[in-house]
Amino acid sequence: MTDIYSLPWSHLADKEMSSAIYPNTISIIVTSYAIGIARGLTHLHSRDIIHGDLTPKNVLIHIDEDGKIMPEISDFGRAKILNVRGYTGSLNTTRRYTAPEVLFETHTLESPTITIPPERANEILSKESDVWSLGMVLLHVLSGVEPYHGLNENHIVLSLSRREEPNPENHGDMINCPFRSRVWPLLRRCWEIDQHFTKRCSAKDCLATLEAPPKFLNYEI
Repeated sequence: MTDIYSLPWSHLADKEMSSAIYPNTISIIVTSYAIGIARGLTHLHSRDIIHGDLTPKNVLIHIDEDGKIMPEISDFGRAKILNVRGYTGSLNTTRRYTAPEVLFETHTLESPTITIPPERANEILSKESDVWSLGMVLLHVLSGVEPYHGLNENHIVLSLSRREEPNPENHGDMINCPFRSRVWPLLRRCWEIDQHFTKRCSAKDCLATLEAPPKFLNYEI
């Protein structure tokens, strides 16, 4: 059995992922983060559970007794089960990871608090809005740079209103990595905007792409 505290990433145990992602994080850790998060959201969606607030701060890093890194999605204060009442309607969150259809439907662009009336939860939050957030979280994980880097909250809203995606030039680590040709198109599919979001990929599709050969980052997972 591996002593996890002798591993080079043992200092990450039980921390928020937001405190553990930065440029030049070693590739095998980044790989585990990305696949683990996509797998977690795929599991939730298979149970018809929508998280509603997926950000790096809501992903905890767990290291099992064999030293395997296992990101765990946490903070279900805004989660909902499809077509079931019972939901938290207000919390502080960031626009950086929130789907535009959620931001613009809630009419709270001047406040950091996004408020959703419980009776509108099924109408506003969706698996598709979770997938938008997943794409933004994966961008942060895979490049070490937050989405819309250098923009404040108001400028992010302006970019979203113009349908402007994060600038790939701000994510140089990912641009130079060998799997960029596969992953960047995947992220863009997470951010598709059409009337019914039918072009946006599912969490399951996202996971399949990350796990598909050629081996992700040339490591066996």
